[in-house]
Amino acid sequence: MFTDWDCLACHVTVRNRRTLNRQTALNNSRWIYQNFSGWVGVSDVAETLNYVIKKPCPLLQDNLVSDQLRIADLGRLIGADSNASKAKRGVAQIAPNSRILPVVQFDTKRWDSIDVDINFIDRKIIRSKELPIQNLKAEIYLNNRQLSLIPLTFGIAGGIWSIPSSLIDGSPKTIKAEISLSARHLKTKQLFTTLESTHTSLGEINRQALIGVGNSVGALLANSNGELKTLANKGAISKCILDAAGLNIGNVAPTKLFGDKQGELNCLAGDFAITNGIMQVKTFLLDIDDAIITVSGEINLANEILTLNIMPKSKGPRLMSLRSPLYISGTFKNPNVGVWIRQR
Repeated sequence: MFTDWDCLACHVTVRNRRTLNRQTALNNSRWIYQNFSGWVGVSDVAETLNYVIKKPCPLLQDNLVSDQLRIADLGRLIGADSNASKAKRGVAQIAPNSRILPVVQFDTKRWDSIDVDINFIDRKIIRSKELPIQNLKAEIYLNNRQLSLIPLTFGIAGGIWSIPSSLIDGSPKTIKAEISLSARHLKTKQLFTTLESTHTSLGEINRQALIGVGNSVGALLANSNGELKTLANKGAISKCILDAAGLNIGNVAPTKLFGDKQGELNCLAGDFAITNGIMQVKTFLLDIDDAIITVSGEINLANEILTLNIMPKSKGPRLMSLRSPLYISGTFKNPNVGVWIRQR
């Protein structure tokens, strides 16, 4: 599935070589490479490969196990190098500097040259800035130009993420993808490590089902259809929610909403409908000690544009710092937050 082999540089230190066997049958030939193990940088890998020569295309079977996989060790092999590095070697950027969602196109021209059946287990994936991923398990199938992960599970931020079904159809000129996702028991303190609050927040993404058409992740989301439901409780609101959105408003919006006091989060519930790449807020409610905060508006996944309104409603006679609703505009990369000015 890789076409850029000339630019790949990967040094493997072999720890153990076992046996290479060939088995023949009437209509095919099977090569088996058993109990291979080694390192790429500080990443370890152990696997047993089966390569079956058959018609209409060969089959690659692999049982791959790793105790620790560092993304930096794989570098250019998986496109984890910088945009500057990609430009130097003539490879398309994953995402332009002005955008967040990946725009690099899937290359499915050779998906019919081989069938794939891979069972992958990784106990820890180390990323440079993001949280580590733990206990990843995936069964990867490529058959007749259709790629599926059934299922994919991994741990992050103290919770379990699960993709029970996903299908990417590479047979037409434009890829069609169907993906469902769920997450359980996420701990906000682990998910957002910069939180100052010592409270543990628990959250769930109860359902995310998307169908999209396009030749990149960005294009798939740009015309996707589906839904997203979220639920969280037991936490703090000021850092938890506003920093969680990745917005640069850490010292502005909390003060406008709560003065200098962080609000205790009782409950968060969200329900989003996604139609042709527009994520419409059906319901988004924050229940804190002092107020109930609702959010309305939409998120344009095609243009990565935010158009959101935040409206607080005080529970008691104590006045809040904010006397007008907030708005969030701008792009995913450069969001803007401000206060609506009431017209006289």
